[in-house]
Amino acid sequence: MSRAGRSVQREWMIDEVGRRWPGESAGLRRHIGSDLPWPQLKAYAVANLGYCRAMVGRTGAQITLRPRVVSQPTLAGTFFWVLQQPMERIAVNLAREAPPPGDWTRRVLGSKPHALGYLSREADAQHILRNAHFLSRARPLDDVAAFPPLAALLRRAVECGFRYEREAFAPLVEGPLQRRALVIAPSSDAARLTIKEWGTGYRTYSKRWLARSRGLNVEDQRDFLYASRAADGYRTAWAQCRPILEDVDARVVDEVGMLNHVRYTRIIIPMLTRGRQPRLVGASVVNPAVDVAVERFDEP
Repeated sequence: MSRAGRSVQREWMIDEVGRRWPGESAGLRRHIGSDLPWPQLKAYAVANLGYCRAMVGRTGAQITLRPRVVSQPTLAGTFFWVLQQPMERIAVNLAREAPPPGDWTRRVLGSKPHALGYLSREADAQHILRNAHFLSRARPLDDVAAFPPLAALLRRAVECGFRYEREAFAPLVEGPLQRRALVIAPSSDAARLTIKEWGTGYRTYSKRWLARSRGLNVEDQRDFLYASRAADGYRTAWAQCRPILEDVDARVVDEVGMLNHVRYTRIIIPMLTRGRQPRLVGASVVNPAVDVAVERFDEP
């Protein structure tokens, strides 16, 4: 095999919809529509177009972006890229102002969670925190009667003594719940939420992701920010050791980079397997009537 045949892509540019381009590809140049030399073109894409430059070296990975202009899909794509890297050491370069020369901050983080946490704190609040892009409101558990599929799930859990067996719940998942259900295994402190089962009824998840989701952490999704906020409900149910019911009004970046506005009501039920291993069983129904926003979203 030739040396070129053994080469591995080491640099990527993540564009405004979270799509990855090889660092100096003809397709990227056509997409941007510029004939600038590559060093200037990549710097321009980061500073002015909100792209992220992602590179892999011998000792770790490196990402470069400008928080003031980075788009949410770009940021979500960056998080997803970081999560896919085998190494833990991540160097993060942030441009405070447009280079050159600009005001740069460089930090080397020893783990992927620390790198993602640093980005979450440092990137521009309107893009990274997305407070208005995930809103939830707890409902009294008695309200579950208004949502027959969720009520049936809770009733079945009570009948089973909150013991989870896949075969006992499969008819509900495949029928009334329309495969909008998932099963999570929490660690002892719920810091890690491991996916055991993920239904195929959620339209924002690709078949490819669903096929490999078992064993991933809940946050290992295309839209890390949405996932981390959505995971809060599972941690709440685990901490309180009781079922919770809540409305969610959110926007989530799907697998092709589109921002989807979703409204749903979900229930999360702590259970145990036959071997007394903890499980969190979640299910939701689409609910266009959900309105928990202080200021209403514009529909996409």
